[in-house]
Amino acid sequence: MKVHLIRPKTDELYAPVKQVYSSFPPPVGLSCIGSEIRDRAEVSIYDGNIREPTLEADIIGLQDWVTTHKEALALAKRAKQQNPNCVTVLGGINASHLAPRILTNHPFVDYVVSGHGEPAMVGLVEGRPLDEVPNLYYREGGSVKSTKQKLVKSPFFDLEQVVEWECDEETPFPISAIRGCIKSAKEGICRYCSLFNERVNIISPEDFWTQIRTLKDKYGLTYFFETGDEFNVGTYPQRLLDARPEDLGDITLRIYTYPEILAQKGVIDTLARLQVRELYMGIETVNQGLLTNAGRQYNAGAVEGILEQMSLVGIRAMMPFMFGLPGETNDTAQENFDFSQRLLERYPETIKMMQYSLVVPIIGSEYFVMASTAKKVREAYEQNGKSLSRDDDFDYQKLTEFFIETFTEADTEFLKSLVIRGKKIAKEKGYLTSTFIGVGE
Repeated sequence: MKVHLIRPKTDELYAPVKQVYSSFPPPVGLSCIGSEIRDRAEVSIYDGNIREPTLEADIIGLQDWVTTHKEALALAKRAKQQNPNCVTVLGGINASHLAPRILTNHPFVDYVVSGHGEPAMVGLVEGRPLDEVPNLYYREGGSVKSTKQKLVKSPFFDLEQVVEWECDEETPFPISAIRGCIKSAKEGICRYCSLFNERVNIISPEDFWTQIRTLKDKYGLTYFFETGDEFNVGTYPQRLLDARPEDLGDITLRIYTYPEILAQKGVIDTLARLQVRELYMGIETVNQGLLTNAGRQYNAGAVEGILEQMSLVGIRAMMPFMFGLPGETNDTAQENFDFSQRLLERYPETIKMMQYSLVVPIIGSEYFVMASTAKKVREAYEQNGKSLSRDDDFDYQKLTEFFIETFTEADTEFLKSLVIRGKKIAKEKGYLTSTFIGVGE
């Protein structure tokens, strides 16, 4: 049996949104799946941003993100046209939230994996009865059915099944030791977040370093990006430090974390000793009213104190600023923008990236629910046959604008101008910059 796992190229709408780094790292999520089924099937993994994928296989697995949805569907349709007997499977965070809609709207998609892909793909490759395959949506008797969720830890993987890949020295190689978000598990999910599974699964510190050693020894990789939504899960960083082999002392990391965690005593020092090179700090805004509404607990003073500590230990920050949170006004947006500029002036060597974006009510988030249930938004968006309750492909540019008009007192064009201005200033000063899925540009 041949299985082709494919990360589609970025959809044309989002193609202008450049990566923060100069190369696309390999599709590690697909490599994890490939490692679990390669003793059961002949597996090939393709990155559509690097090489046109081949569709001559018994099973075609397609990674579906917001930015690749159209291309994933196009590849599934083309695969069925070439070989009606092949099995087409969509998975990924976007597909996880849209599984019933995808199967209802697109007959050329056979199955949708919702959640972790490894147990579902193992079941499909082994030919188990569909109702015994975890994390699966499928059709039966004219209706869409689903199976129980099964959460698994990230398996060991390598890149032996990836047909062609690249990762330059400035691009951190992604690994997934942490699945889920400890903040969401303890305090509830952030209202703008589309996280699918909140429960946290972590591989042991020993397994973490075994995975790192495999990738270093086979491919010479020494700079890694741990992609978990929050790296600081309890004492995990200290446990990693305690378990680190002496010959892996040259390994450096990039992580995700939150200011609420970074402000705790000793956290930044531990990260520095673990050789965290840079971190993506989830801040979004510094207006206290907006933060409370968004379910966040920090303030501007805490952010500056964190950057002060980071400057002393050589960790650099990648910082996102959002405009258009519910309750936003032109004044609160200007306050947020001015704060971002003050940080650039005070911590020029500590900041590496400034991201400026409008808030996008993305599928799976509470903000999408707010948008799709607000009469004003529905009436504005659902024209020419569009539907927020049935469609699986959304015009996030327009949906964002309608969301801002409905739930804020700010002028949309003013917010867009701050996004554009912020990116321009950051770029002129030599900082990395980006905009979330291009909305607002």
